[in-house]
Amino acid sequence: MWAETDSALRKSVIGNIIIKGLSRDINDLALSSTFSRFREILSNRVVCDSNGEPKGYGFIYYATLEAAELVIEKLDGSLLNGYLVSVCHFKTYKEHQAEQKSSSKPPQKKDFSLYVQNMPYSLSSEELGSLFSAFGEVTSATVITKKRRSMGYGFVTYSSLDDAVIATSVMNGYIVGNRPLRVAFSHSNTFLNGMLISSVNIAYFNMLIKTFYFSN
Repeated sequence: MWAETDSALRKSVIGNIIIKGLSRDINDLALSSTFSRFREILSNRVVCDSNGEPKGYGFIYYATLEAAELVIEKLDGSLLNGYLVSVCHFKTYKEHQAEQKSSSKPPQKKDFSLYVQNMPYSLSSEELGSLFSAFGEVTSATVITKKRRSMGYGFVTYSSLDDAVIATSVMNGYIVGNRPLRVAFSHSNTFLNGMLISSVNIAYFNMLIKTFYFSN
C-alpha cells in the first residue's frame, strides 16, 4: 500500500529494507504496524506465494536512508512474534556485483548460480533445492561432499536472474538449523556477459517496482 504519490520517490530504492525470518502469521497490516512506530513508511509488503501464503520475508520502504538505518539498528536481530528476524538494506543486482568486483571475474555466460556456505551438515542436495525453490525455478542444487559427507557448502542455480537476486537478498543470513547461511553469486561460475547485464537489469528493476511497490 502506498502513502506517497511522488513517482520519482517511489522508483528510488534508497530507503528500501528487507525483513527476513518473519512468522507466517505476519501480514501487511501487522508489518506496517510494527515498523511505522519508528518512522513513517511509504509502503510495505509481505511477499506471498501463488496460494497467498506468506513466504517469511517482506519489504518496507522509507523516504530516507536515515530512517531505514534507524530501523535496522533498532530491529535487526530482534524477536517479532517469537521469531528472530534479520532487517537490512535491500541490495540490487548492481550492488551485489559491486561488492564482489574485487574477487570475481567479468561475467561470461548465462548461469545464474549462487554459492551457499555455512549450511547444516545434515542438509541434502534435495533439501537445498527445496529451500531455494520458494524464489523461483531451481535448475540445479548441489551440496558438495567428500567421502559422502557434506562439506557444509554448495551451489544453487536459477533459470532467472530476478529469482537469483531475490534469493540472495532473502537467504543471506537466513537461519537454517541454527546456522546463518552465507549466500552470494558464484565466483567460480561467472554467469552474464556485458550485454546481458544491461538488459537484465532493466527487466529486473521493472519487475521490482511493479511487484513490490505498485501491487496491492
